[in-house]
Amino acid sequence: MVTKRVGNSRGIAIIYPSTRSAAYSSLFYRYLRYQLTVRGIYAGTVFIDSQGRIVLERPRNSFTVNVGAYLVSLPYEVMYRDYVSILLQLGLNPWRRSARDDKIIVAGGPAVTGNPLPVLPLVDAVLIGEVENVEDEIYDALLLGKRRALESLSTIRGLLVPGYTRGIVKRNYVPNLDIISQPFPQGVPEDVEPVWGRSYAIEVSRGCGRGCRFCLEGFIFRPKRDLSYSKGKEHIDYALAQRYSKVSFYSLSFFDNPHAERILEYAVSQGMEASVPSLRADTLTQERLDLIARAGQRTLTIAPETGSRRVCRAIRKNISSDIVYNVVDQAVEAGIRQVKLYLIIGFPGETENDIEDTAVLIRNVASRLRRSGGRIKVSINQFVPKPVTPLQWAGFQDYLAARRKIEYLAGITRKMGGVASYYDTRWARIQTVLARGDSRLASLIVEWSKTSPGLGGFRRAAKNAGVNVERYLSPIPIDETPPWHRIVEHPYAGIKLLRLEYQHYLEAVHDKS
Repeated sequence: MVTKRVGNSRGIAIIYPSTRSAAYSSLFYRYLRYQLTVRGIYAGTVFIDSQGRIVLERPRNSFTVNVGAYLVSLPYEVMYRDYVSILLQLGLNPWRRSARDDKIIVAGGPAVTGNPLPVLPLVDAVLIGEVENVEDEIYDALLLGKRRALESLSTIRGLLVPGYTRGIVKRNYVPNLDIISQPFPQGVPEDVEPVWGRSYAIEVSRGCGRGCRFCLEGFIFRPKRDLSYSKGKEHIDYALAQRYSKVSFYSLSFFDNPHAERILEYAVSQGMEASVPSLRADTLTQERLDLIARAGQRTLTIAPETGSRRVCRAIRKNISSDIVYNVVDQAVEAGIRQVKLYLIIGFPGETENDIEDTAVLIRNVASRLRRSGGRIKVSINQFVPKPVTPLQWAGFQDYLAARRKIEYLAGITRKMGGVASYYDTRWARIQTVLARGDSRLASLIVEWSKTSPGLGGFRRAAKNAGVNVERYLSPIPIDETPPWHRIVEHPYAGIKLLRLEYQHYLEAVHDKS
């Protein structure tokens, strides 16, 4: 039951270290903002614009007097720099051990759930895992004085509070998605356009049981939990009552929810458009593609990752090129003329033959689409070894070699009349450093926040902080326990399981059969 705390003198604000558009594209941000608002403790949000300047959004009828605490959303590692920049612009010392008035800062999100170490000296607490079943306890604690608040936070499941927490923190998760999934107003300001458009967002699944060996979210959000059909229908009915004409479904793989097809069918039967951005090729049928087309979706997005059968088996995403071709043909039959492929290069053990297999995949998909007047889009990214995955022990491929592979595949895409996009391999390198870093990186992050946000600024910051970034790019011996596993325990993703899965990867990627 929600307890409204109207008139409390200590408000709680949100820091989202990105643009307002990115924030309002996040279902979690919408949820968090609403939950604080109905409790009467929402004190606004701090964003950052494209020039790196803070943007403040305050509630119109705020009953709060001052900000006593900040909740920081850190879904991606590259947001760490902008987070510290925001603190400095707010006049707050970023270092936890400094005299930062009585303000309390609690961080959460996939990036810090996987590895909290780089930001641990820069926050007062980190939520490891999910919030919904402990949020009332967190809010109650944050409305206390600082010392009492930190003591109280350290007793809550999943909270890592430096100086107060004893032993390893176990990741917190919600056992049942239906219990915490309730319809709520997801109002987006008129001057903000979310990535998926002005739609009502519904989380249909959380976690994944597939076990793709490179996927952070697939491991840190275990076990997989699905929304029921009745709860999905309840959300759609609420969205209709709120005059939404479109819904966006959130999940790691939409049709892995056994009720997904019925939920989508119900939305379409009510005249709603739908966006289904996360699809596995091996879950698609002609009937499902027809349904997606009827929902108004004109682009099919699938992520085979590679055209190499050998690498597919190794990463445990066993989707053959033949499956992809069949889905593309069925999509065309359904009236979908645009297909987007997500691809990854640079997996450990990858060869030039594997890259050529991926080139063949691009050519064949593009040819199939061109015959029907359609077009291929390809997004190519370099593999980043993430914590709490079987490939966390792997090293980062030289970014110059990776860039050559990406440019080769992008060139083929363009020759076939398609559109190619890719993530700069130099930024992938930085992402790897931040993802696999330890507390020594906090100095680098602070230095970076004081200089330009670009690549040159990062290099200068590393030099000024005396941090050798190469140490975070190299392979970790398989018998070594990575530092994040020494402070955080992940149910369903323990280090023994991950190490065994990595061994299986190495066997598969070196299998010549």
